[in-house]
Amino acid sequence: MSKEIIKINISGMTCVNCSNGIEKAVNKLDGLLSSKVSFASNEGEFEIENKLLDKEVLFNKIRKLGYGVEEDLKALEKSKLIAYNKLKYNFFISISLTIIMLYFVLFPLQDLVNNQYVMFSLATVIQFYSGRRFYILAYKAVSNKNYDMNVLVALGTSAAYFYSVFVVFFPSLFPENLRFLYFDGAAVIISFILLGRLLEERSKAKATDFLKKLMDLAPLNATLISKDGSFKTILATQLKIGDKVLIKTGEKISTDAVIVKGSADIDTSMITGEYMPIYKTIGDEVISGTLNTNGIIEVVVLRESKDTTLSKIVALLSTAQSKKLPISRFADNVANIFVPIVIAISILTFLAWYFIVGDALNAILASISVLIISCPCALGLATPIAIVSSVGKAAQEGILIRNPEILEIIKDIKYAVFDKTGTLTSGIISVKDAIYEEKYLDILASLETKSEHPISKAIVDFAKNKNIPLNIELEDIKLVPGLGISAIYENKMVLIGSLSFLKNNSIKLDSQYLDFYNNSLKEGAGVILA
Repeated sequence: MSKEIIKINISGMTCVNCSNGIEKAVNKLDGLLSSKVSFASNEGEFEIENKLLDKEVLFNKIRKLGYGVEEDLKALEKSKLIAYNKLKYNFFISISLTIIMLYFVLFPLQDLVNNQYVMFSLATVIQFYSGRRFYILAYKAVSNKNYDMNVLVALGTSAAYFYSVFVVFFPSLFPENLRFLYFDGAAVIISFILLGRLLEERSKAKATDFLKKLMDLAPLNATLISKDGSFKTILATQLKIGDKVLIKTGEKISTDAVIVKGSADIDTSMITGEYMPIYKTIGDEVISGTLNTNGIIEVVVLRESKDTTLSKIVALLSTAQSKKLPISRFADNVANIFVPIVIAISILTFLAWYFIVGDALNAILASISVLIISCPCALGLATPIAIVSSVGKAAQEGILIRNPEILEIIKDIKYAVFDKTGTLTSGIISVKDAIYEEKYLDILASLETKSEHPISKAIVDFAKNKNIPLNIELEDIKLVPGLGISAIYENKMVLIGSLSFLKNNSIKLDSQYLDFYNNSLKEGAGVILA
């Protein structure tokens, strides 16, 4: 038996019951072993038995339910943008006409019959143009024996709308004390629910922002070095294992690779959290998405783009965001049975008011109110959005959460143990102490302005705080990755960097500087020599 796990992006889901409905419908297919659909991240993960179920059959089943299947993330984002803009337009129409309608409620025309017709016209546009999405989604839900919020909205607003229609066109059917119009009530409900949907979509988009930024870390293009030594720009996704790639200063690493020529300072902060660039030379591995801050290197590809460390981190975060906590699964189960219960309560409410209390007007109002105010979406949406937001925010702060169930028990943590101090910093380097001759500081600081290294910036800031001018003209400036920087000033060599850098250039230090150097290292500080 051959099993396959299929991960797809699903567009068109409007509430948590949509994801529940998809799971419920596809679970009936022979050969489907498990299904997991996340409304918050618009993702679906299905395990199928290949011999019993073809994935196209699965995709067609989801499409038949009224949802889109997007295997390409960019296609999903495009589909979501179109849907969001359409939703925004419908809301704009609905809220604009609702405001006009409320004006006629507060300041009716002297001819009340004409006022009713105006109200009817405005309400009809709102009900069947801006609100038609609820009818379409409610029909799809009911036809698949799934009862979501759209069913409630369609029932509640339709009850208010059609009751008012009969009052306008067939007033003789109602006693005078029951001839009320609820056009404005239905319109306000539709407008506010559309507003809620807009806010939900914004919350989902904001929650997944960091994941999108992480995916954008990998560069689109790469400079391939051909066998004849020529250079060719290709898509990074086209790189194959063994290809040789040129990485210049300021460029991102195209894919996981090993350096075969040159050396460079690599900024890995977005991946590892290390603020300081790391010196890499021949034989060292580099990670996709990290930045070459200084140096030119040639690398050989170790992994294709889909198997890089960055892609695995993205996949890990995506999987974590789509996982359901125990409380989330409980909320989903409640949301699934919530609508039928609400409909039953609405009917019982009408019967109780009509037959027991004997108040037909309040019987209608109470039953419609039960339908309209009930919202299972909030119940099912709160936890998924909280998971997506928490996992995304943690990743933004350099913390990867593999299993979001930890979020339920994190409140009980008393102690945190870290095995790495380099990431537990403010990320700002500054000069703690210094021993130098004042007359040389302007030369050193002017040279450091030519480097983008964080240590160079710290020295420049130190000089600026002392009002040292930084306009010294230097010649033959050379940045040496991992060691330092050199230049010529008035025919003399100027060197700034590590102790080994100075020794390699036959520079000897006085005892006072060596003592300062050794004492600073004992205190855990880094030292730059010149």
